[in-house]
Amino acid sequence: MIVKSFFFIVVLFVVGVFAQMSASESGFMTLYLQGYAFTMSSTVFVWAVAVLLVSAFIGGRIWEFLKEVPFALERKRKQKKVYQGMDTVLKGLEAVEAGEFSQAAKLAKKAQKLLPAHGLTTVLQAEAAALTGKESEAQQQYLLLSNQKSGHFIGLKGLLDQALAEKDWAKVYALATQAYKQKPKNAWLMEILFEAQMRSGHFDEALKFLPVIRRKGDHVLEKLDFYEASMNLQKAEAVEAESSKKALKYVEAGLKVCPQHFPLFQKKLAFLKHSKIKGATEKALFDFWRTTYSIKIVDMWYDAVKDQPVKKILKKAERFAQETQDRPEGLYAQAKVFLAQEMWKEAREVLTKAISRESTKEVFLLMGELDDTVAPKTKADYEWLQKALNANPAAWQVDTLEADYDAWCKEYISPEDEGAVKPTALAG
Repeated sequence: MIVKSFFFIVVLFVVGVFAQMSASESGFMTLYLQGYAFTMSSTVFVWAVAVLLVSAFIGGRIWEFLKEVPFALERKRKQKKVYQGMDTVLKGLEAVEAGEFSQAAKLAKKAQKLLPAHGLTTVLQAEAAALTGKESEAQQQYLLLSNQKSGHFIGLKGLLDQALAEKDWAKVYALATQAYKQKPKNAWLMEILFEAQMRSGHFDEALKFLPVIRRKGDHVLEKLDFYEASMNLQKAEAVEAESSKKALKYVEAGLKVCPQHFPLFQKKLAFLKHSKIKGATEKALFDFWRTTYSIKIVDMWYDAVKDQPVKKILKKAERFAQETQDRPEGLYAQAKVFLAQEMWKEAREVLTKAISRESTKEVFLLMGELDDTVAPKTKADYEWLQKALNANPAAWQVDTLEADYDAWCKEYISPEDEGAVKPTALAG
């Protein structure tokens, strides 16, 4: 447009210059056209040409304008339709947020007519279908979005929400992995991917992903330690038949992050019992007890040393009391040894001392066992039993984690595979 106007001005300028030059010259020109002779001065001729050029230019512009009018009207009509469609989509999304299901579905149909091939219309249709329970239709729309360049992530998230609702963890894992590549800083997506990795048995990937979760996720760190330890136990059980050395490596890695994980410790004990290292089991039990102070571990320790000489056992039992500065958890070990060796007086002194420090169910039961053995007809053992029933059991972390692991296995590992990792988790 600008080029044409500029060219015409240049031509008009040249003609004007030529006309001015011709006006200074005298003479006439004769033009023959269709048998007619037109005689005029050179000045008139030049100006006639100039007028024709101007007329031709103006006529051309009028013609172009007339040709453009229908297209301009069509563009305006389409633009108005787009505006109406966008307005309809916005109202539809408002209806979705407000939970007005029927209104959302109605506006989705209207938007489809106004904007048949627009991503926003697809989003509205998908959301409306999901709200009205038309899952297959919603899935189709989300799939359509996920295959488009614009709205790809919206489509993936819609499919992901559907898979989460269905608890199809294999599908959640595939979709979350794909979505995470697009939005690696999304905290919600990190949590979902990590959860899917565990639930679908991809423990290798979950363990590698843990550092990212620790840095950017919203998990409580102690909970992540528990997850890491539990997955290491699953890995150990998976490779145990192939290599006990490799399995023990997984066990040690798990205990490093979660020292009180009792199921992991039980697995370590199983390996140590088959080893030829003298005193390894006893040492491991005492070291583990130092992280928990659990009386359960004291009982396990005594079972491991009960065949040793009495003086040696008593000396070792003193370490428990010294470690806890004569708290019931340590005195319990001494009392148990005294009872086993029928050293009634010493057992009563230690138990009385323990009760004076803190009333615990386990110490009351041990005192009841003592009275039942020494004075079975006095009913003193019943009094201790009643006190034990009324006492609050000590909430040792080791017992809590054992229950947590059982719950974790039930939730994250299918019943037929419980106690063994899924094949997909053995990759790498």
